[in-house]
Amino acid sequence: MGWRDDNVDDIDIRVPKSRSEPPPAGPFRQSGLGITSLVISILVAIALVGTFVGITMMVVDQGGQQPNNNDPRMVTAGLMFLGGIGSALVGLILGILGSMQPNTSPICAILGIVFNSLILLGVGGMVCMGVAIGGG
Repeated sequence: MGWRDDNVDDIDIRVPKSRSEPPPAGPFRQSGLGITSLVISILVAIALVGTFVGITMMVVDQGGQQPNNNDPRMVTAGLMFLGGIGSALVGLILGILGSMQPNTSPICAILGIVFNSLILLGVGGMVCMGVAIGGG
């Protein structure tokens, strides 16, 4: 028995619906975890920039002198940085999980991974600069 091209219309092919079935044609929907990761990265970036601006304003108000570490504003700023690091880690994990979801577009998840990684690297770089300068 060989392949016959003359009766192609007579062939009845039924594909069972299973998990291995390819997704329907058209654009994929976005991963919910990826969107969450991207939103977290944007919110954390805004919060950290605001915190950095607030610390800069405190230093300017004190004539360039380092504020007292017991100042409630400095404690709040430190907690904001720690919260930002924790949130960026959560966003990074959600981005990784979102990029692995089947039948979804990984664009938002990849953007969330990139932005959360940049946030973590930026905060880590600021901590390293502070230690190198001798501020901590």
